[in-house]
Amino acid sequence: MLKEEYRLKKRKDFAFIYRRGKSFVAKRVAINYVKSRNKNELLIGFSVSKKIGNAVKRNHVKRMMREIVRLNFDTIPKGYRLTFNARVAISTASYEEIQKDLFYLISRLKQKQKKHLKNHEETFYHNNQVLSTRHISSSSSTVQVLSNMFKIRIRCNRKTWST
Repeated sequence: MLKEEYRLKKRKDFAFIYRRGKSFVAKRVAINYVKSRNKNELLIGFSVSKKIGNAVKRNHVKRMMREIVRLNFDTIPKGYRLTFNARVAISTASYEEIQKDLFYLISRLKQKQKKHLKNHEETFYHNNQVLSTRHISSSSSTVQVLSNMFKIRIRCNRKTWST
C-alpha cells in the first residue's frame, strides 16, 4: 500500500485535478494529472466507477492498481498530482494487462515532463550576441526581473522581453 504522505483522498483534490488537469488514456486505465507547485511532491489517487462492477470487483481493481504503482513508485516522475481512473475494459483484464497500461501512461507522463523542460530553454543576449543558453523553469515575472537586473534581452518560448 502507498504511504499516507503520497495518497490523494479528499473529494476537492480529485475535483481540482479533473477540472484543471490534463489526461492520457490507455485501453483500461486513464490518468489525470496536474503539475504540483512543489517539485518533489507526488500525490496519487485511484478512482473506480460503479460501471466496473460491484464493490468486491471495484476494490479488487483498486488493489491491483495500487500494488502496481507501489512496486514501480520510483519510476513515476515527481512534481505531479495524479489520479488513475479505471475504465470499463479493466473489469476483464489481467494483472499484466493493467500493468502494461499503467507503464504506458507513466511513460507518457515522463515524455510530457521532458518536453516541458525542453520548452523552457532560454537564450541570453547582449547587444544581439548570444551570451548563453540554459534550461530554466521560471515564470515570466522571474524572467522579467532577470532581464531588468542584467539589462539583457531574454527570449523564452517564442516571447521576447527586452530592456
